[in-house]
Amino acid sequence: LSSNLMNEIRRAAGARRTDFLELGAELTVPTVSRAEKVRVLGTRAETSFIIENLLGNSLAAVERSDEKHVEVTIEQDDGEAVMVVSDTGTGIPPDMHERIFDDGVTGTHGGSGHGLAESRRILAKRGGSISVVKSRPGQGTTFEVRFQIVDGGIS
Repeated sequence: LSSNLMNEIRRAAGARRTDFLELGAELTVPTVSRAEKVRVLGTRAETSFIIENLLGNSLAAVERSDEKHVEVTIEQDDGEAVMVVSDTGTGIPPDMHERIFDDGVTGTHGGSGHGLAESRRILAKRGGSISVVKSRPGQGTTFEVRFQIVDGGIS
């Protein structure tokens, strides 16, 4: 029950490439990473779902912004792979930072309100977490996702 985190990030970014191009948005993902061979706890489908959901949410958030940029970074922190997804989108009001993880609550136009809730459930089941680390209306949002590393960490 593990997946290669960098492979899943690249696959999800590739799947969304056309959407970003059509919107005139820039997506930055690591091209070379110390996390290249990192395997995280969770199936490929679970890891992919989490990444795709965050990229989709970020794309929707930057749609109405003048500056359209989404950046994904990866680091290692004490047995965890930490993926940070930052966008220059519409932002999330402080009173919604926890509520967006509730089923049926959405902060994006046309969103179902289930993606972040499901991402949090998947991560909790696999010993990880997801949180809003920074967001203000009109100034973008930064999410932090912590995955448990398996198979020895980052080489």
